[in-house]
Amino acid sequence: MDKMMGINMDQTFLSKIMGSMLTIPGQHLLGGMLCVPAVFGCGVSQKTAICLVRHGALIELGWEIQDTALRLWDRYTTLEGAKRNPWAMLKLMLIHHALQWTLVIPMNLHYSHLSGYHELVFMLEGAAGFAGVAGFYGYTCDTSKRPELRTLIICNACNLVIMVYTRFVHYWWSAFKCLLHFWQVGAYLELTAGVVCGLGLMPYIAMSFIPEQWNKIQKFVALYKEPVACGKTLLESKAPSKIKAHTD
Repeated sequence: MDKMMGINMDQTFLSKIMGSMLTIPGQHLLGGMLCVPAVFGCGVSQKTAICLVRHGALIELGWEIQDTALRLWDRYTTLEGAKRNPWAMLKLMLIHHALQWTLVIPMNLHYSHLSGYHELVFMLEGAAGFAGVAGFYGYTCDTSKRPELRTLIICNACNLVIMVYTRFVHYWWSAFKCLLHFWQVGAYLELTAGVVCGLGLMPYIAMSFIPEQWNKIQKFVALYKEPVACGKTLLESKAPSKIKAHTD
């Protein structure tokens, strides 16, 4: 986050973030998995599948609203609130939440039958949930042990592939199907929100994280190739890979 958003990663901020590293991905995974019957069939009736999609989207929307309210309250009513909730992070979150805040309610009320909507909820929540769980697991890996370092590389590679596919490959087709429907039925407010938030703000957020994910893979692959560097811990791997020889 320090590199991507210029956030000072002090102990107060890290404690706040690490405390939610499993609850947030868990919520995203739950919302994404509720869309599986609508996306893949699974023998569930269409009515039930669409109902589950609505619930999946509302889980995300509800969590975002309460999380934002909680963070703003914490920032402006406690002594260290500004450290736990820096403005750079809040701004990024508001940009990220714009798509859900503007479209989940209209979509659930009028357009929840659209396959593009099912796919978007599944991809955005499911991929974020998987990335969060894999990222948290990565923090537990000891890079001085080659099997764990190898697992770390695999997790980051899977994250990169999933994020690129769900944010920059299939994402555009799903978004296009929804926007085309808005155009055909004359839903110009929804169309405007979809273009601004769906084609602008959401891809902007993805572009903030995907290059950093690629850099992490490169760093750990280089570490894996250097036998001397494999003696470092995960935190030490952030330092330059070349280490000086020590003498007794």
